[in-house]
Amino acid sequence: FGLYDVHGNVFEWVYDRFDTGYYQTCSEGCEDPLGPDEGSFRVGRGGSYFCIAGSVRAAFRGFGPPYFRDFNLGFRLARTAPAPED
Repeated sequence: FGLYDVHGNVFEWVYDRFDTGYYQTCSEGCEDPLGPDEGSFRVGRGGSYFCIAGSVRAAFRGFGPPYFRDFNLGFRLARTAPAPED
C-alpha cells in the first residue's frame, strides 16, 4: 500500500471515501481503491494501539464523518519527490 510505520500507532485518516458494499463490488484486480465517487464517510486505515490485534494492519479500513475527531486518529503529511532534471 505504500504505508510505513502505521501499525499500532493511530488510525491514519485518508482521502478515500467509505461505502460498506463498495469493496465487494470493486472491479476485478482493483488495487487500493479510493472508494465511491460520492459519500460523506471517510476512511481511517491501519488500526491503532486501542484496537484488537486483527484490526492493526494496513488493509483494515475504519470509517467516520469528515468532522470526526478522536484520540486514536491522525493523518500523515506527504509530498511527492520532484522530477529529476535532465
